[in-house]
Amino acid sequence: MTAPIGESLGTVVYVEDEPAMIDLITLILSRHGFEVAGALSGAEGLQLIRETKPDLILLDLMMPDMSGWDVYHALRADDELSRIPVIVVTARAATIDQTLGLRIAKVQDYITKPFSPAELVRRIGVVLGDSRLVTAADDEAEAGRVKRRIAELAVDEGATRPRSMLRRVCAMPTTGRLTHRGTGTTLLDNVRWCASFWCKLRGLMFRRELSPGEGLLFVGDRSSRVDSSIHMLFMAFPIAVVWLDDDFRVVDTRLAKPWRLAYVPSRPARYTLEANPELLTRVEIGDELHFEASNH
Repeated sequence: MTAPIGESLGTVVYVEDEPAMIDLITLILSRHGFEVAGALSGAEGLQLIRETKPDLILLDLMMPDMSGWDVYHALRADDELSRIPVIVVTARAATIDQTLGLRIAKVQDYITKPFSPAELVRRIGVVLGDSRLVTAADDEAEAGRVKRRIAELAVDEGATRPRSMLRRVCAMPTTGRLTHRGTGTTLLDNVRWCASFWCKLRGLMFRRELSPGEGLLFVGDRSSRVDSSIHMLFMAFPIAVVWLDDDFRVVDTRLAKPWRLAYVPSRPARYTLEANPELLTRVEIGDELHFEASNH
C-alpha cells in the first residue's frame, strides 16, 4: 500500500448519491493528501462547489434529482467554475453515445465503475499534472498485480495437491459461538473465525443464504476503516455487517445489500462479522461481544 505523499494536494468535491461510495473515495484520496467533500445530489453538489471552489470535481452522471450532465453544463456556464477540472464517473454499462458525449463536451477524463484505487489516483494525477500521484498509482497497481499473481500461483499449487490436503488448506481454522458480554446470551452458535488467506478469499461467495445462527468473522491485522470495508459484488442475498474494535466492542453496523460496491465502517475496526440480517435486531453500537472457540 502506497504511503501518503504527506502535504495537502487540495480539495476534491465528489457528487454522488451513494454515501458508501463517498466514504470509500474519501478514504482512498485522503491517503494521498486530498481533502474530500461529498454531495449526495446534483443541486447540493453545485452549491458545495460554489462555496469551496475545489481543485477537482468527481461527478457521477446517474443521479435522481439533477443529472450529472445538468451539473456539468451549469459549471461550464459559470465563469468562476468553468476552469475547474472534472472527472466524470460512469457506470460500466455506459453506452457508446455516452462516451462520445463525454468527449464532445470536453470533459477532462472519465472513469467507469467499478474501478481500482490505483486507477482513480492515476487519472487524477494525469488531470492535475501531478507526476507524484501517477508514480504512486503505478506503484500501487504493480503491487496489486504481484498480489494477484501470488494468489494465482497459490491456486495452481492447490490444484495439484491431494484433495484431503486441499480441504485442510481451505478450511476455516476455528468455529465457535458469539455471545453478548453484558447479558451472556448467545447471539450466534455457529461462527467461523476467518483469519487465513484462503478463508478471506472465499468469504461468503458461493453461498445462497445464511441461517439465523450462522456467522463469518473476518480477522484483520490491525484496526482500520479501509481494511475492514467489504463489497457485495457477486452476493445474492443481504447480510448484517457488524464491525468490532480490538476489544470486541461494536463500532458500527450495517445492512449490506447485494451487488453494492462498498460498505465502510464509520470508525476503524479490527473484526468484521457477516451474519443473517436478523442479528441487527440484537446488537447495538457500544455492545461488547465475546467469541468462544469450540475447536482448535
